[in-house]
Formats: sequence, structure tokens, C-alpha cells
Amino acid sequence: WITTSVDSILKYENSSWINLGQLQDFSVAYSPRHGIYFTGNNTGWLSGHDNFTHAKIMKYNGSQWTSQSISSNWMLKSVFMVDNTNGWACGEYGSVFKYDGTNTWIQETFPVTSGINSLFFLSNLNGWAVTTECGIVKYNGNTWSMNYSGNPFNCGFNSITFTDYNNGWAVSDNGIIMYTHNAGGTTGLSDNSVTNLESQPVFPNPSDGQITITFGE
Repeated sequence: WITTSVDSILKYENSSWINLGQLQDFSVAYSPRHGIYFTGNNTGWLSGHDNFTHAKIMKYNGSQWTSQSISSNWMLKSVFMVDNTNGWACGEYGSVFKYDGTNTWIQETFPVTSGINSLFFLSNLNGWAVTTECGIVKYNGNTWSMNYSGNPFNCGFNSITFTDYNNGWAVSDNGIIMYTHNAGGTTGLSDNSVTNLESQPVFPNPSDGQITITFGE
């Protein structure tokens, strides 16, 4: 499935893309639809903005799309589902919503007010979001907290993905790609951030007092 910012939604079927046109529950043409996520062939969610006035989330049941309950005026940019009952949607002004497993999306507290462009979750306990102001925010199962802040590239992040808990990538404008090998452990680095962090030996190990840190050449 592909959703567009204009007047169509496309479905891939029998080696070709079929244009299904405008969804009936969107009140006017050109209502932006920015995010789409499927957990199976017959179960999916779509996020966007209806008539440029309020957030919109719809669920697909294999034959039709129906609107779900969400209370927000902000545009939704992305939706990510861990399974059929656990998912999150995000959008403008730090707005992030968690799916209650039935028909309602409930807003959660987010540490910044900048727009959120994308989400990625490994499980209900481990998720990340990227913002328009070059921030990465991590979810621990209960709360969202800053995982990376600062804007060394003077641009925002557009998308993020992880292959496991430690290894992840975030992409930004101007061809910038950032990588972490420790679940975003570079938290707090600013404009003069170290681009390559390496483990260094510490002696004695384990230490019970004074230690010496040695650096490679």
C-alpha cells in the first residue's frame, strides 16, 4: 500500500499498483495522508489530516476503511504498529498517540514540541521517534525521553529504523545518515559532537579505586 499527500491511495496486487482513489471518510479531496502501516494483508492503519482541520486515523479490515477516534487538530505524519492491538501515531508539535487496542488513540506526553516525522518500534518496550529539529526520542514502555539532541547538520530527521536494540539508523536532509551501535548512547552530543565513539580499555578491570584510561593511537 502507498498513501499520497493528494487524492489517492494505491494497493499492490497481481504485480501492479491499483489506484483506489479518494477514501470516502476524508471529507474533501487533497486531505493529506502521510502514514500507512499494515500488520497483515487484511489489517492496516492510515494516518493523516482531514480537511486541514483535525487529525485522522483509519483502519482497514480487509474490505473497507473506517475512521477511529482521535482528539487532535494536528496533522499526523506517521503510524507504526507492533501488532494488531499496540501501535503509535505521531505528527505536528510533538503530538504522539498510543492505540488502546480497540478504536481509540490516546495522547501521550512527549518531551519536545517540535514536529515528529517518523516512528519505529522493536517491541512495546522499545521505540524511537525522530523530530524536525534533529532530535531522537526513545520510548521505554512507559515514557518518552530524549535519546539524542542538538542540530549539527542544521536540518531535521526524516526517518529512523533499528535492526536490533543496539543498531539503528536515522536519515536527515542533505544526505545525512546517523548510526548508533549502542541504542543511541550518544545522547546529548551537540554541534561539536564526536562522530566516532570507540570503547577504550580501562585498567584495572574491574576497578575498586583509581583507574587509568588508555587511548589508542
